[in-house]
Amino acid sequence: MPQPLLSICIPTFNRVGLLGPLLEQLQGLSELTFDYEVVICDNASDDGTAELIERYAQRLPIRSFRQNRNTGITANTSLAFRQARGRYCLYLADDDRLIVDALGRLMSFLQERPEIVVLHVPWLLWDEQGQQAPHPFYRLDEVKLFSPEQALDCFNFLVSGRIFPEIAIYRSDVLYRILHHPQRVYVGFLMLFRAFRYGSICFHPDSFYRFPLRHTDGATERWQEQEGYKQSVGNLDRYRGSLEIALLSALRELTPLPLDEELRAQALAMVSDFLLDRMRVACELSLARADFVAAHEFFQRRLLWRRDVAAAEVHEWENKFLPLAALQAAIEVQRENSLLSGLRLSGFTEVDGLMPGFGYFEDAPVVEVIGLQEAAGAGDRDLWLHLVEQPEQQALLVGAGMAPGQVLCFADLLDAYRILPRSFRR
Repeated sequence: MPQPLLSICIPTFNRVGLLGPLLEQLQGLSELTFDYEVVICDNASDDGTAELIERYAQRLPIRSFRQNRNTGITANTSLAFRQARGRYCLYLADDDRLIVDALGRLMSFLQERPEIVVLHVPWLLWDEQGQQAPHPFYRLDEVKLFSPEQALDCFNFLVSGRIFPEIAIYRSDVLYRILHHPQRVYVGFLMLFRAFRYGSICFHPDSFYRFPLRHTDGATERWQEQEGYKQSVGNLDRYRGSLEIALLSALRELTPLPLDEELRAQALAMVSDFLLDRMRVACELSLARADFVAAHEFFQRRLLWRRDVAAAEVHEWENKFLPLAALQAAIEVQRENSLLSGLRLSGFTEVDGLMPGFGYFEDAPVVEVIGLQEAAGAGDRDLWLHLVEQPEQQALLVGAGMAPGQVLCFADLLDAYRILPRSFRR
């Protein structure tokens, strides 16, 4: 059997409702003028995935592998790559889509440039329901080609352009040599700079990859969460570690260690600026997901290192988001106790302005507004978490016999999150 030019590698687990539409779309690959294969690694699914793959194997050049147990997404993806027989291979998530004509153009481009061992493209964020036009995750205006001697230039290009090298077509013989598992840092930068040891790296603006922002799985429509959100919000050190190792790799042929002070300062500034930008992204993503506590934490972390901080900007942030962070904190305290009926608000002078804030939170608790004296004397008071506006109101309810930990003070919650000193508050 002749070697295919391209292997399309799809790891999957228990997503039969998403894998089916993808395989249906892949039938459009028949218009390509080269041989290809579809490599599917099933991570021990029990939802009918195996039967679905068997049906589509009648219509597509599928080679499938089924794990005996779930080995995790990274190991299953690695297996898919290692089973590839094509001269080139690419990763395709089981709920994303290929742009067939662009893929054909890029494969022709690669065949004309055999020195390229990895070709990266921006992926298109795409609303499957048609409410948003596709737009790239990062922008490229032209083809950028870097030889191994230009590894440091490539590093500068990535950091200054905030470019994430995730979607790519790899020359398979190189991929096998740079694909190591496990990883403890963000794999994108790491694999790119390992690949420089074997040839040139290309960044091409012609994207072949669509990432649906939302799609329908059966009767349920849902927004898809990018892995980058988890990385940005949950583990920025994975980015930092990958950048540091990538920079060391780029410098290893150019300068001995230790770095001189000027180069060390430049490198540290580049990595720090990149991480500051990731904090900005993490802050925006957290706001979009109504995680106001996380957003405020990222806002504070950036403030410490930014060179352009104005009190007016901080004041505007505090006025807009601190009340929501305080509400979120109260809601999370209420959720800690499964015996509570909900949240009672008492003693607020402008409670009508506070109530819309609960609409930001999914599964917000039942909220009741009652007077302080009524709250203090209610027979079911121990079944509610109580939120009051001022410390003296908290003292009143605790003095009436309520458990201190079951009465929260909104002013205290706000003060816990404030950044500006009291002299700046208006």
